[in-house]
Amino acid sequence: MRSRALALLTLFAVPSLLFAGNLSQKYKDWPNTPQAYFMTKAERLQWATVINDDQAEKFISEFVAKRGPGFAEQVTDRVTNADKYLTIGKTKPASQTLRGKVIVLLGPPTALKNEVKKGRVDRTAPAGGYGSSVAGGGGIGDGGASVGDMMQVAEQANISGKKSYVEYTITYSGETLPPAYSKGITIKLQADTTTGEDWAPDRRSQTQLDELFEAVAEARVAAKPAP
Repeated sequence: MRSRALALLTLFAVPSLLFAGNLSQKYKDWPNTPQAYFMTKAERLQWATVINDDQAEKFISEFVAKRGPGFAEQVTDRVTNADKYLTIGKTKPASQTLRGKVIVLLGPPTALKNEVKKGRVDRTAPAGGYGSSVAGGGGIGDGGASVGDMMQVAEQANISGKKSYVEYTITYSGETLPPAYSKGITIKLQADTTTGEDWAPDRRSQTQLDELFEAVAEARVAAKPAP
């Protein structure tokens, strides 16, 4: 009986694996693009059922349309600015990092402060995972540097023989955020000065940021037109 159950499981699993291989590289990579940062949890589950390029193209076309006119252009503009001002080193564009994802999803910050620090870096978030310290509103505009200062920060951080990292404090007032964040937020994260990889200070902060991302993604879906 057990071997029969295993055979039935294999019978249903193999076709799924075969269908998954029908996506071209263009669409296999799409879930990792800045546009896909705006996918909700429900849409990610829906994407998991896509098995060929025709379905992928239809999904993406409808996905973009739901976000209203100018969505694709806005994402492209935010990616351009994130890459231009927040990239550290030459290994990874900032739009493929956590700080870039924040900018793409939330737009230009009210204030951005960065500080080069030296010493031991305690990475408690999973490697490669997204996360940040997210706090409620408060002192907005606390003398934070503009995003244009990031290139100078990266140069200052290149100190031979010592471990250094950049600590970011990214502040948003609540006007452009979902209602739950109407008082504004402050996001803290750290980045490696050589690779540009960034991370959260702890798992709780990572969870908070994931919740923020989901709220922003859901809020961006355009309202359905009246019948």
